[in-house]
Amino acid sequence: MIWRTPRTIRRGTTVSAPPLKPGRALITGASAGIGEAFAHEFARHGYNLTLVARREHKLQALAAELKKTYAIDVSTCACDLLDPSSIERIRKTCSDQEIDILVNNAGVMYHGDFKEQQLESIDSIVHLNVACLTKLSSVFLQPMLRRGGGRILNITSTTGFQAGPTIAVYAASKAYILSFTEALAEELRDSGVYATAFCPGFTDTHMAAESFGEDIKNEPMSAFLMMSTTDVAALGYQACMQGTTISVPGFANKLVSGITRLQPKWMSRRLQAWMYRNMLGGAEKN
Repeated sequence: MIWRTPRTIRRGTTVSAPPLKPGRALITGASAGIGEAFAHEFARHGYNLTLVARREHKLQALAAELKKTYAIDVSTCACDLLDPSSIERIRKTCSDQEIDILVNNAGVMYHGDFKEQQLESIDSIVHLNVACLTKLSSVFLQPMLRRGGGRILNITSTTGFQAGPTIAVYAASKAYILSFTEALAEELRDSGVYATAFCPGFTDTHMAAESFGEDIKNEPMSAFLMMSTTDVAALGYQACMQGTTISVPGFANKLVSGITRLQPKWMSRRLQAWMYRNMLGGAEKN
């Protein structure tokens, strides 16, 4: 499934990777939001799909739509990634499939001061955002290496670049994904497998509306940063295909994340705390 070239060109986090023939992509958190948009984006480029999410009825409806629209093969695995048996269930679903691209998109967020956060919600964030992503990367990396090519696309966030008061554990989990993926990309140098940390900011999803409130689009800052799931998925697909190690989609997100990284740490913390205390509330997982 892989076209190889004798060398790649690297400039910072940008890589000119050899092209992939459309094969099969596995997408977690595929039943809604960015995950659903990724399903359409990969299908549009001719990829067969394996979709993972909790809500079986939504997965089946999406699979039927994708098959009809794009004439591709779609398999589904309805499972809750918080279930310890979920990784093995996904492995069994894919036992007769070659997964060329893994899209680790599933995640959960909790808003509120850490002192008020229940152990159950802490465990959910750490397990889903960190442990499951890491385990799935390990499971599907090995066959990719044996075949000499593949892609791992880990969805992190612009929150991974700085501390996130009132979303402390979530922001830390996204920082982990960023660090893990960057290290993995370097370890995989010249292997034919490429790892990408994709860092969207505010995105127009149900999860955003639940977390930030229905009026999120009317907030000047969020309106400036807000991107559609379709645009985010298209840019994520492009970064994945190019083998870009770290990708921040959209001019506004690039501008804000760049400025944030130049600020003194104390200033960044204060600004983030103000924004999250005034704009966040709630949690949802996909």
